[in-house]
Amino acid sequence: MRRLRVTTPELVPLEFRIAGTAERGVAWALDECVIMVATTIMYLLALLVGLVTAGLGLLPAVGLVIIGKFVINLGYRWWTETRWRGQTWGKRIMHLRTVQRNGTPPLAWQAFVRNAVRPLDALPLLSLVGALMIALDPHGRRTGDFLAGTVVIHEVRHAPPRAARVLANAQNSLLQDAAAAGRIRNRLRSRDATLLAEFVVATDRIEVARRLRIATRLATHYRAALGLEAHRALPDEALLRGIVGVALRDRFGTPVAR
Repeated sequence: MRRLRVTTPELVPLEFRIAGTAERGVAWALDECVIMVATTIMYLLALLVGLVTAGLGLLPAVGLVIIGKFVINLGYRWWTETRWRGQTWGKRIMHLRTVQRNGTPPLAWQAFVRNAVRPLDALPLLSLVGALMIALDPHGRRTGDFLAGTVVIHEVRHAPPRAARVLANAQNSLLQDAAAAGRIRNRLRSRDATLLAEFVVATDRIEVARRLRIATRLATHYRAALGLEAHRALPDEALLRGIVGVALRDRFGTPVAR
């Protein structure tokens, strides 16, 4: 089984399973269904224009549809991979994600490049070239991935550690701030909540200086990302425990009125 191994700036080794040809093929087919629906709607609109104009506007409308199909084909994949941090709708369903070689989400230009050259991988029929490259390359890369410096991995969904679930009912000042708690629930991805929970649980096993450095980086990031500047006086580790507590409250805590 092919793996992508990376090391974080905190020298934490991570390992991801490379997505296979079959998984990516299903994700591609699901995305093609989205594009097909959008294209069909455009063709129907073109026919409507033809009927309204007694056929005079049909040819220009069809020409615009052909151009529009190309724009949607590229734009849909580029926009979703940029917006959803390396995922399209099909990849979400299949739990796949496009990442850079260091494991981080692709930049906008990388998402554009890997999808702009997709027609090359589609040759000669049914993406045969791309499928062969994915099957033979050690990191499962097609032409677009080589040019953009990306890899498609299988995203494993982890459950929060049991030891962190006690935070769901622990004293938590963030729960007193309804707006802050709402932003945490709406903006914090389940994967990020799980990783934060794993860090909170493991703090006693991490050397103090290193633990504080990691906590400072995480707290600085999530204060800005979740709009928690009003809680700047809260110590970094306490803030992280509070965030985890809010995130796990709905799943493992006592229901509260909102």
